[in-house]
Order: sequence, then C-alpha cells, then structure tokens
Amino acid sequence: MKTIKAFGFYAAFSTIEALEVLAETYPLKLSIEAKGDTANISIVGAIYNFHNNSQWFRSEVEKVKKDGARNVHLYLNTPGGDVFEANEIGNIIESFDGEVTGEGGALVASAGTYIASKCKTFEMPSNGKYMYHKPFGRIEGNEDEVASKLELLKSLTSDYRKNYADKTIHSETQIEKNWVKGDVWLSAEQAKKEGFITSVKKKVTLSAEDATLIAACGAPNIPKIKNTKTEIKRMELSVLAVELGLPATATEAQVTAKLKQVTADAAKVQGLVQAKADQEKAEKAAKVKALLDGAEKDKKITAEQRPQWEVIANGNLEAATTAIGALKSITAISGELNPGATAAATAEQANWTYADYLEKNPAAFDKLPEAKQTALVDAYYQEN
Repeated sequence: MKTIKAFGFYAAFSTIEALEVLAETYPLKLSIEAKGDTANISIVGAIYNFHNNSQWFRSEVEKVKKDGARNVHLYLNTPGGDVFEANEIGNIIESFDGEVTGEGGALVASAGTYIASKCKTFEMPSNGKYMYHKPFGRIEGNEDEVASKLELLKSLTSDYRKNYADKTIHSETQIEKNWVKGDVWLSAEQAKKEGFITSVKKKVTLSAEDATLIAACGAPNIPKIKNTKTEIKRMELSVLAVELGLPATATEAQVTAKLKQVTADAAKVQGLVQAKADQEKAEKAAKVKALLDGAEKDKKITAEQRPQWEVIANGNLEAATTAIGALKSITAISGELNPGATAAATAEQANWTYADYLEKNPAAFDKLPEAKQTALVDAYYQEN
C-alpha cells in the first residue's frame, strides 16, 4: 500500500484552510492488486497531493494491465479532496478496457463521489454516508493561468453536474438547485433511491477514525462509536496512544477516553475552521475592493476593466497591487500633453492604437471621445 503524506486537507470542506487542518490526520492511501482479469483498487483518505505520487500509481496500473487486468473493482472510503486530482484519478481508472464496479466504506463524499460515478455499479453499507456538493478548486497564478484554471474548474463543474444527472433521477437543473444550498448529505438508502449508487449492503462496524472523519466533514447525524475496546484490541495500544497524542505508556482506559473526546471535539472543528475561513475570505474581499476602488478613483483602471482586475486580484492580491501601482493614470498622461498638438485626428490616426497615441501624439488621444479612449485602453491591456 502506498501512503501519500499530505501537507494540507481539502475534503468535504469548502476552503483550502479546512483542507490544511486535517490533511496529515487522514493522508491518502492507495493500493492496487491484480486478481485474474480484475484490478482491485483501494482509495482511502483525503484526495490531496496525488500529483506527488501519480507517476507511481500510473506505473502500477500499467503493471496490472500487462498482467491481464481489464476490469476494475474500486473501494472508496474518502471525504473527497482536490477536484483536479480526483479528475485525474477518474481518467486513470477509465483507461481500463473492461467494466468498472465499486463499493464504498463508511464515507464517500465530495470529489470521491465523482470517482464513484465512473462505476457501472456501486454499493454502500446501510450505515454509510454519501455527500456531494459543487466542486471547489484552488486557483493560483498569473492572469493567464488564473483565467485558464477558472475555465477548467467551470468545465469540471459542468462534468460533475452532467455525470450526476446521467446516473440519477435528477436533471442537471435539479442538481444545481440541490448543491447551490451547500453540502447534500444522503444515507445509503437515499443515495440508492436517487440513483447515485446501485445497491445497499448490511451495515459495517465503524472505527473511531471513521466516526471522527464523518463528524469533521460536517455530517448532520454523527454515528456513535461502538465496541471501542474491540477496536483498541485490534491495534497496538501504544501506537494508537501516540497517534492520539498520549504517552506510549497510556492505559487502555486513557486511550478509550481520548477517543471519545476526539469524537466529541471533531464536531466542533468544522465550525471553527469555517468561521476562520469566512473571516479571511471577507478580509481579502475588502482588500480587493479597496484596491480596485482606489485604482478607479485614481483613473488607473476603468469600470469596464474592473472585472478583469478583480479576477487577477483574487488570484494574487500582492501581484495585482504591484501591477496597479505601476500604472499611469489617464490624468497623469493628459498632463504630459503637447499643448501645440492638433486636436483633429488625421486619416493616419484612425488606425492608431493606444500605444501609438502615447508615443506620437498624446494630445490627440486626449481629444478623442471618452468611449473611443476606453476602447483603445481596453484593447491595449488585453494585448499586454
């Protein structure tokens, strides 16, 4: 089994900050094994930083294909994760020539449901949880990169919506109405009734980790941990104690108490993380607004250019601040005009660009109608 140590967490939450809170607690674990003509693939944990190990996974897939595997049986127990990485995993799974079937563990959520949608049949235990929501992705980079990634995210959102609609009783319009309200939590029976999965099997025993993860993802009904002592006996007590932040010499009673505390505290994590994320989002939005308001007031950008600058600022506020700071205002430009320049545009000037006016005759540009000035400036910044 390959364990991918994540440096962030991004599962059923709506922010990167939430992803970073729990990533190292629930790292991505992948395994693949060929049995006859079927590749058994297991995906457990948060789908995050897969790109660090995608080469290994692809290599293992090619190995089992060479061994004769045409079909796939997939096991998923995941809170979801990065939509782009889930898309990559889904594409790898679809590269097999045969049939793809699957089953879920205690939790199949967020981007995990997209991978599940690749399966012809998908089964979950009766006490399993299924959650889908509108895809959310991290977008960083310069203006061109942000625009490109935004288009990719829009394409993936459309793909998610269509996949769900094709498999379920819902239309794309209804899927949009459902997830625009936030996370959509379903029991296994509800997921089957709506067509997200094809069958329900008997319930499974949930581990303390399963219950904690479900709680941390914000599920409305948190399962109770049963047979805690049995769970402890199945693991090396000292190892479990250390994982829980206790001394290796902790007693079974201390470990049991800590497990119960972790389960109770986990329900609070989502609210705290979300509140922090909302605050940071609001603060950033205020900074972006102040930056663009100031740029418009100083006549460095126009109202028509503002939406483009807003995308840039949301992607990289520091870079946008630097770029806007380097711009000259229209007022500053007009202050450099040659007072002896001719006001009327010549036939040659009819085809001039904004750069031509600045170089050859700034005064002529200042005499142009405002709409013409705006069009030339917009064209200039789009090209540059």
